[in-house]
Amino acid sequence: MIWYKTICLITATKKGFSSKEIQRQLRLKRYEPVWAMVHKIRKAMGQRDDLYTLEGMIEADEGYFSVEASQVEQSAQKAGRGSKTKSNVMVMAESTILEDLETGKTER
Repeated sequence: MIWYKTICLITATKKGFSSKEIQRQLRLKRYEPVWAMVHKIRKAMGQRDDLYTLEGMIEADEGYFSVEASQVEQSAQKAGRGSKTKSNVMVMAESTILEDLETGKTER
């Protein structure tokens, strides 16, 4: 379970977490095993990234969309409990140029 929590902390932010911060967050006593675990995870992540290369035209952008509370939360609001909340979620999408198999023409 510690490994999964560590992976979650490492990937949770763009800046990442130091081994010392992970040790503090997970309330672990010894620093050396945490340091070794973090370095093994980072090494595995780097090796995975080396397997995939991006080719052609690549475009990256971030998009955030507001979502409303779930129906369970909304029914609780009607009963006078809680307030209406909205939260932002990040959405990622991939697109490719479509090619007509018969004519070989590509569409944008």
